[in-house]
Amino acid sequence: PQVNVAGVILNNVARPRHQDILMGAIEKYCDLPVLGVVPKNSSFAIPNRHLGLIPAEEDRGLQQAINKIVQIASDTLDLKKIMEIAQKAPPMTEKDAKREEKSVGNPVKIGIIKDRSFTFYYPENLESLEQAGAELVLINALEDKIVPDIDALFIGGGFPEIFVRELSENVVFRNQLARRIKAGLPVYAECGGLMYLGQSIIQGNEHYPMVGVLPFDVLLKNKPQGHGYTVMEVEKKNPFFAIHSIVKGHEFHNSCLVNLEKKDIDFAYKVCRGHGIDGKRDGIIYKNVLACYNHIHALGAKEWAKNFIEAARTCRKERDDI
Repeated sequence: PQVNVAGVILNNVARPRHQDILMGAIEKYCDLPVLGVVPKNSSFAIPNRHLGLIPAEEDRGLQQAINKIVQIASDTLDLKKIMEIAQKAPPMTEKDAKREEKSVGNPVKIGIIKDRSFTFYYPENLESLEQAGAELVLINALEDKIVPDIDALFIGGGFPEIFVRELSENVVFRNQLARRIKAGLPVYAECGGLMYLGQSIIQGNEHYPMVGVLPFDVLLKNKPQGHGYTVMEVEKKNPFFAIHSIVKGHEFHNSCLVNLEKKDIDFAYKVCRGHGIDGKRDGIIYKNVLACYNHIHALGAKEWAKNFIEAARTCRKERDDI
């Protein structure tokens, strides 16, 4: 009820008769203007794979599709009317626009592995870290040969299985990262990041070594093993979430963990909704690592960025004291 629906854009409209039926129904029964009609057209379809759209970082030909979408929008949308409606929106209040102030002093450095294999990051998650006082350091696990000087690490989702050979062959980087993690580097890893921290990713009869700090292998499947919204209850101490807090998120993965020695593992989460790692638990804890299939959005987990910064700051202090 808080949303003011000001107009409708029709998408994938087949032919003029289809358009007339839709516009007539919406204008008569919904009392809303139709602000554009986008025809069905495969020439500006964006390619996809098993878990959705192919990320822009992987497909160099996407610009051609985007150019066609720009042209069709210019031709079919009432852009003048859309702008008139947008300008009638009330101004944002100070409360709406307020952001956390950055902490003063020397910012902690949080590494973000962001390359063709790890592409899934909500911009708000990265912005929340910056607003809480972090300097983000972008890292390429496919090409970088050293782990830069960082105080913590965030490994997001993506498609490590597509670039599994390249990730595996970057041995110097993997081994250096493993040493940093064993020495206490705080790491928050989601989905693809979880897969990367295991012993290996299995494709057919091939085992491709990964970072190797977590005691499992990753087996790829043909169907989603977890798909949908999640609710997790935090049961074990970890650097990012308080015990007994509720973490809401989502998962979408075509892999599962095998050869998992559960008796030697602490799990941060009890799964209240979703699948997680085994239908009951998610969030493997190892030293200062939390690795899970669950994806969060920082605006729904407000303590995450602050706790991430604190973990990074503690790590830096301990390193400086040595």
